[in-house]
Order: sequence, then C-alpha cells, then structure tokens
Amino acid sequence: MRTKILVATIMVVGFFMGLSLYKSLVIHKETAMNQVASSSDHLLESIYSGIKFPMSVGDCKTIREQMKDIKHHMEGVQVYISDFQNMIMYASEDERIYKSMATYLYENKSRDALAESLLTGQAPDISFSETENHTPYLITIKPILNENSCRHCHGSTRKVLGAMIIKQPVKEVFHAISHARNSLIIYFTAAIIGVIVVVEEPCWRRSFCQRYFYRLQSLCRLYADACSAYIRVHVGPDEAEIGCQRSDIRNQSSDVRQAESGCAGCGKLVFP
Repeated sequence: MRTKILVATIMVVGFFMGLSLYKSLVIHKETAMNQVASSSDHLLESIYSGIKFPMSVGDCKTIREQMKDIKHHMEGVQVYISDFQNMIMYASEDERIYKSMATYLYENKSRDALAESLLTGQAPDISFSETENHTPYLITIKPILNENSCRHCHGSTRKVLGAMIIKQPVKEVFHAISHARNSLIIYFTAAIIGVIVVVEEPCWRRSFCQRYFYRLQSLCRLYADACSAYIRVHVGPDEAEIGCQRSDIRNQSSDVRQAESGCAGCGKLVFP
C-alpha cells in the first residue's frame, strides 16, 4: 500500500510539475524571441532611415559603404535590399549581390512572406525562424514603398520598389533558453525529491523505530534466558526466584512493546 501511495504521489506531482515546466519554457522562449524580433524591427527602421536619403539621390556608393559597416560592426547580422523582382541589389554579404533573394531564404514561409510583401506592400506581422549552416536566424521583412522622394527616378506606376530583409542570429538566445531549461529541470527534480522525502519520512522513521525495538526485545529475551541459566547453575534451582527474574524480564519486554506502539503512533523516537 505504501509503495502504491508513493508511486501515485510521484505520478501526480511529476505530471503537474512537468506541465508547469513545459509552460514555463514555452513562455520563456516566446518572450525571448519576441524581444529579438522587436530588436530586428528597430534595426530595420534605423538602417532604412540611414539609406533613405542616399537612395533618393542615387548615391549607391554610400549605401554599399553602409552595408560594409554593418558587416564589420554587427557580427553575424545579414542585411539585404532587394528590388521588386526579388533580386538582391545591396547586401552586407558582397558575394550575394545580384542574386535571387529566394536563394538565401531556406523556409517556404519566409519566401512566401517576402513574395506577399512585394505584392501588397504590407510587412508581415511576424518574424520567421530558419537555420543556415547550423546557425539559427530570425528573419524580419520590411517592404520599401514608392514614396514621393523616389518617384523622380522610379516613376509612380509601382507601389512597391523592393524590400529590406534582415537575418539576425539567435544562437546565443537559444543557448540562454537551453540554460534556463536545464536550471528549471534541476529545480523541478529537486522539488519532486523533496516531496518524496516529506511523504516517506514518517514511514522511514516508523520502520527505524520498529527495527530498533525488535532488536531491543530480542536482547531482553536473550538476557532473560542467560539470567535463568546462570541462576540454575550457580545459585540453585530456586524456581520462585527464577520465576521472579523471568517476570521482571517479561515486564521489561512488555514495556518495550508499549514504547514501540507509542513510537509507531507518533512517528518519533526519543532516546534517554
């Protein structure tokens, strides 16, 4: 019965703690990724503000230099500017210029989002996760609209001229999430062990008391037998005296049993 109670306790506690652990990890990951996505949005706006004027006057050299600065100062961050045909015109990765942006988007969701953004001029509501060369990235897309400052070169027929795409590495974020997950697992495991100890501690104490008193009762019997044998051999077969000795030992043994019963009831052992 005790084993069944213990197993049931572990199952119930483990289920609810496991559910709590799962929810905590999901919330922690969502919060971290939302923060990275917000950072990507701000970075896109900052980059766009920096290249807006050079683009309006056709200063391609300044835009290329800004892409080089991004490559140099923002380790791992990839920035692309594509035209309305999805061709990369400027990039922090020089070797990828004049190639299709779809080549460097490895998930269908991000490709479809870019195509939709170029068609409608609406930025996706979410960022997209994908992996490149075993490195996880978060992709954020912003369409470049045909504003008044652009129409002297591009005309007014097109609503969308292209898009900006930023790929921000999130490897360190995943490491932090993994570390938090391991810490939570250790915490919940310790909590389950603590619950087991609290539930089983009275049973362990009672078992110890019983073993102690069984041993003490056995020693009392051995002592009584030894006393009886000694009296018969060295004192004489005085049955009355032997009976008194045995009666005293039996009384001591009875006291031991009563103390054992009290210990089993309260779960505490007090040594004189």
